[in-house]
Amino acid sequence: MILGINITPSEGEQSVKSYQCTEFVSRFFGINSKGYLEVTNKRLLFQALGQNIRGWSVIHKEVSISEVSDIKIYKGSTFNLLLFIAGILLDLFVSTVVYRGVGSFTSDGFGMFFAIGAFAYGAYLVYIWCKKQAFSLIINTKGGTGNVVYLAGISPFNTGNSAASRALIYTKPGADTEIMLREIGAVILDVQNLGDYAIEKWKPSVV
Repeated sequence: MILGINITPSEGEQSVKSYQCTEFVSRFFGINSKGYLEVTNKRLLFQALGQNIRGWSVIHKEVSISEVSDIKIYKGSTFNLLLFIAGILLDLFVSTVVYRGVGSFTSDGFGMFFAIGAFAYGAYLVYIWCKKQAFSLIINTKGGTGNVVYLAGISPFNTGNSAASRALIYTKPGADTEIMLREIGAVILDVQNLGDYAIEKWKPSVV
């Protein structure tokens, strides 16, 4: 939950449902932060806080709950093509060095065999490293003024219009992604149609 903790509630505002829907990861910046999507009786909030050696960073988006029109979500995998190409070139260079090194002590045939094996194994490792879990979330408004939240985690180049993707950060599913996929549409419609009565309906049941 972020309302009342990281976000100041407005008069009479209460949380209806909160989801830890994604994680932001960047090996380049050393970032690993969690993103939360929260539905209140007045707003739809998205926030992610992260920390690295330079301090705190934040992504924050919000919109009036009455203005939300549609939500597009993708949960699956993505493949970083540019990183794969760079990895294969490096793998080819290392394999060439291995071939020349091994070939100088043994026969060229054995050196070639060893180098091909090293290249194949290196290519496999590069492929595994470049294939990641992906999460994409796009939230639009009724007025058509643009995306309230745009997290692009599907592009093979890991690029998009979001600040996160431009900063070499990719998004992956969070702990509550599956639950959010099932509920978020119903929660938003209930708040839009039922108002404050939706708070009681979506209150977690006490076991």
